[in-house]
Amino acid sequence: MPEELRTRYQPSGYLLFGDVKKDAENRRLLREQVAQDMHDLTKQFADDEKHNTRSTFTMLVRVFNEQCEVIEDTIEIREHPGGDVIQNTSEPDATRDGKKGPGYQVQLAETCDEENDVQLITAAIPQTAAEPDSGAIEPVLDALERNHLTPEAMLADTAYGSDDNVQTCEAKGVELVSPTPGKKADDACAINSDDCVVDETTITVRRPDSGSPNCCS
Repeated sequence: MPEELRTRYQPSGYLLFGDVKKDAENRRLLREQVAQDMHDLTKQFADDEKHNTRSTFTMLVRVFNEQCEVIEDTIEIREHPGGDVIQNTSEPDATRDGKKGPGYQVQLAETCDEENDVQLITAAIPQTAAEPDSGAIEPVLDALERNHLTPEAMLADTAYGSDDNVQTCEAKGVELVSPTPGKKADDACAINSDDCVVDETTITVRRPDSGSPNCCS
């Protein structure tokens, strides 16, 4: 490998990206150089059996494929590679959440009875940061069931309250109580409880209110 390439990645007090001026153009040029180097190394050692099975090489290939793509012999860095990509080669299982950043998260279930002297955590499901909250209901219920702690009702944030999750809870005898997502301002056909005729005896929706301005048929 050429000396210029080798010296570029030698350990230094400032590390590779710390040496670059903080303006956007220099960082863009550096990222393009790194992408090109990764592509060249991938091609150089792809068929070399002494190197292509090493963990460092397979990690190099994975990072390049997640962060870059080759379009008509030009290397393009993905502007939005998503959250389920490597954040740190020293911690390959960590992913990224767009709001909370890189790392891990934990889905928690806890008691919430006003009559309890204390409230206790009843389930803890570790996850990488990119996993959506909506997919956590079933593993939490499974954990509660294994420990004989299945509740009659489960209170959850809006992100957990999909129809699928409601049905999953129902199948296990649990009532899922969760806010419904708010309607979008630009959705003329979105309706809420005020746009429906409700049976006051059973507290169920009988039909949409045809007189409502938001009711579309």
